[in-house]
Amino acid sequence: MANLNNSFGKMVCPKCNGNGYITRFRHVDIRKSEYTDCDNCNNQGEIEINEKTLAPYFATTKLQ
Repeated sequence: MANLNNSFGKMVCPKCNGNGYITRFRHVDIRKSEYTDCDNCNNQGEIEINEKTLAPYFATTKLQ
């Protein structure tokens, strides 16, 4: 595997959709929501594109 620190650019964070925070709804009252910081992109809304960040999206699976 090549050097994992080589960056190919930036992309929108898939976890928070570029917002920098994640909205979570409470089980008791769905009208009230909580906002938590996105730990995937450190509240920036974008992540660096490299082999390490793309690995979960290109994981090998068995295809028939």
